[in-house]
Amino acid sequence: MLFVLQSLVSFAGIAVLSLGAAILRLGSVGLDPFTAINTGLSAKLNVDLGVFQLGFNFIIFIFIVLLDRKKIGFGTIMNMVLVGFEIQFFYESFSNFFILTSTFVSIAAAIIGLLLFTLGSSLYMGPGLGVAPYDAVAPILSKKVSY
Repeated sequence: MLFVLQSLVSFAGIAVLSLGAAILRLGSVGLDPFTAINTGLSAKLNVDLGVFQLGFNFIIFIFIVLLDRKKIGFGTIMNMVLVGFEIQFFYESFSNFFILTSTFVSIAAAIIGLLLFTLGSSLYMGPGLGVAPYDAVAPILSKKVSY
């Protein structure tokens, strides 16, 4: 039962994180680096964000499996598969309703998007079901190259 509750919290966190990223993107106020590179490359290659991010995550996932399997859990798989598709879904769903007309709206989008993104990150990582492949890169590299 605990695993189900942890999974639901992690799932909700991923949805909140994705909504926050979509609001940041809609407001043209910036994105986290991983989403930004995925958004840019997917647009350049004319591939849906969800498909591109899943593929990129899978490549990183292979390295994580080889270097430190302890970072992988059910939350890793959920994040890997869902985030890109959810950002794409929220972005497309709200793009017709989101009209930036003032600096105030841009500031509001930045604050709301950032709050949702960080809250969602905390929720999905909190249950300890694993981190996204890109979230595991820095700790693994730090551990492998520390003196």
